[in-house]
Amino acid sequence: MTSLNPQERALLQEFLQRLIQIRGIEKDPHADALIAQAVAQQPDAAYLLVQRALLLEQALDAAKDGVHSVVIRPTMIYGEGRGVRKESAQVPALIDNAKKAGIGLHIGKGENIWANVHIDDVTELYLLALQKAPAGALYYVENGEEALKNVAASISRMLGFGGKTRNWSPQEAEAALGPRAHSSFGSNSRVRGKRSRAELGWQPKGIPILEEIERGHYKRVHRLS
Repeated sequence: MTSLNPQERALLQEFLQRLIQIRGIEKDPHADALIAQAVAQQPDAAYLLVQRALLLEQALDAAKDGVHSVVIRPTMIYGEGRGVRKESAQVPALIDNAKKAGIGLHIGKGENIWANVHIDDVTELYLLALQKAPAGALYYVENGEEALKNVAASISRMLGFGGKTRNWSPQEAEAALGPRAHSSFGSNSRVRGKRSRAELGWQPKGIPILEEIERGHYKRVHRLS
C-alpha cells in the first residue's frame, strides 16, 4: 500500500477542510435513506467517495487549465498482459493462496460481487479515450461481474481441487493480502461502464473471467502439474 506524498496530503486536507465546513444543506429524505443503507453495507464508503470526488475535482481543474485530463477507473482486471507485467493483482493472489490452502478461498459466504474486465479490453478503452474523450471525463471499465465464491470455485477446479471452497477468516485474508483485505475482498465492487460504451464506442470482447481461469491464461500458467 503506497503512502500519500506531501502534495497529495495537502490536497486531501484542503478538500476535507472544505467538506467539514459545509452547513445547512437540504437533503431529500429518500436519497438520504438510500445513502445511509449503502454506507452501512460498505465500510469503506467514505474513503471511496472522497477518493472519487478528489479525482473528479483534479480532472476538472486540469481541464480549466488547458490540460486534457481524463479519469479511467478499471474494475478487477484479469487475463494476460502484453507488457512487462503479465498479470494484475487480484486473481493471481487468490490463485496463490488457494494453492497453499488446497482449496478455493472466499470471504464469508462469497456472495459479494465484483465487476471485472479483460486486460485487452482495458487497453482498447485507453486507446479510444486518447482519441475521443473530452477533458474532465470519467469512465468505468467494466464488462460483467461475478460473485467471488464463483471465482474461488473456478480457481479450485482449475487447480484440480474439484471446485471445493471455504470461508477465509479475516485474520487469514489480512495475513495473506495485507490490511483491509477482509473489507475489500468481502465487499461488493459494482459499477457499469455505460458511458465508456456510449461516448467512446467501446465494445469489449474479452472472454469471461471464469473461462479465462479454467481454460485460458491462468490454467496455462498456474495449473498444478
